[in-house]
Amino acid sequence: MHTDPQKTHTEKRFLHYPTLRDHPLKSAHTWIQGKRIDDDVGDYWRVYNKLYDLTHFADIHPGGKDWIRSTRGTDITELFECYHISDTPQTLLKRYYVKDITTPRNSPYTFNNDGFYKTFKRKVKPILKEIGRGPTHTMLLLQDGLALTYVLLTLAATLTESYTIAVLAGLVLSLTMIGAHNFFHQRDNLRMYYFDLSLLSSYDWRITHGISHHIYPNTIYDFEVSVLEPGRQEGPGSGRGMGEVQARGFFARVSVGVDGVVYVVYIDGGEVVGYNTHEL
Repeated sequence: MHTDPQKTHTEKRFLHYPTLRDHPLKSAHTWIQGKRIDDDVGDYWRVYNKLYDLTHFADIHPGGKDWIRSTRGTDITELFECYHISDTPQTLLKRYYVKDITTPRNSPYTFNNDGFYKTFKRKVKPILKEIGRGPTHTMLLLQDGLALTYVLLTLAATLTESYTIAVLAGLVLSLTMIGAHNFFHQRDNLRMYYFDLSLLSSYDWRITHGISHHIYPNTIYDFEVSVLEPGRQEGPGSGRGMGEVQARGFFARVSVGVDGVVYVVYIDGGEVVGYNTHEL
């Protein structure tokens, strides 16, 4: 009997092989829906072995309501630990406590107080207080400048019907997107929406990139590992190092040249078929 090497590898670490991971339409919608099924916490939010009802907290969440609303019904332990440095959120969380839960977490990460991650957080906390955590003024000006330049070049290309200027506008847009990526990792802000100038969704990318990829990097729950499968195999158990192509037919051999196009189609696929992603 043939066994999928990725599924075998994953079962040793996570309790479940991600539901909907092999769905033909890869999107933020399918990923978060699959995680809700796997975490199985109803309409609540799970942090360690406790359930919380953050429904009324969403609108006053300092980081923005979308972080809360999009993760309803999931285990947010990793998100909670990774995005909060101070102890204040832990104290605030107690106000929304519902009950303890005895079922084991799907994720293998423990966050023990004497473990690497908690120790690391304690050591960087005073450093972050000293140097700050937000973008520099130079970064803000650069991001605004790129967005403005893109708009001006687009108008110029339209008025002059110049393909050369249009191509230049596209290059500037790609730089604008790269910079905007830094901003949708932060609390809600205007500059993260520069990403939407590309007609991709900063909301969806917060899920597929900010939550999935950055919280579960290079694992079976990493959306960006799975998005080009089965043509391109990058996940654990593929028999090769991460980032290498496992030759599976013609598509795999030419994937280096077509990855960008296929990736864009897949990650925005949820909206193509009519999903209202803001109700995730």
